[in-house]
Amino acid sequence: MRRWMLFLLVPLLVLAIAGAAGFWFVARPAVEPFVVPGASGVQVREVGIGTRLISYDAPGGQYDWYFTIASQLEHSGWIPPDMWGPAAQINTYTHVSAIWGGYGGYLWEQVELHGEPRQARITVRRWFRFPWRQYLSYLR
Repeated sequence: MRRWMLFLLVPLLVLAIAGAAGFWFVARPAVEPFVVPGASGVQVREVGIGTRLISYDAPGGQYDWYFTIASQLEHSGWIPPDMWGPAAQINTYTHVSAIWGGYGGYLWEQVELHGEPRQARITVRRWFRFPWRQYLSYLR
C-alpha cells in the first residue's frame, strides 16, 4: 500500500516543482537585455507579479540608451510601437512566444521605455495567455 502512495506522490511532486519553476520564470523577466553597457546605479524593483521596473544612469549622449535598447528589441523580433495609435503606446514594445505551437499558450512580454536624457526607466511585464481556456466554455 505504501509503494502505491509513493508512486503517486513522486510524479505529483515533480509536477508541482515544474509548475513552480515555470511560474518563477514568468514572474521574473530578465534584466540584462534592457541595460546598456557601461550603465551605473542599476536598480531593479519588483512592481508586481511578472512586472519589473529597471532604472539606471546611462552613459553616452542624450537618449543614446533609448535608441540602443529600441534597436536591440527590434533586431530581436519585438514588435515596435504603433506610432499611429494612442500616445501611451509610443514607447511600448511587445514580444509573443508560442508554447508548443500555440497549443500550450503564449508568453507575452511588454517593455515600456521611459526616462530622461541620461536616466533610463524601463518597465518589463510578462504574462501567459491560454487560448484553449476559451474553448472550455463550449463543453458546459
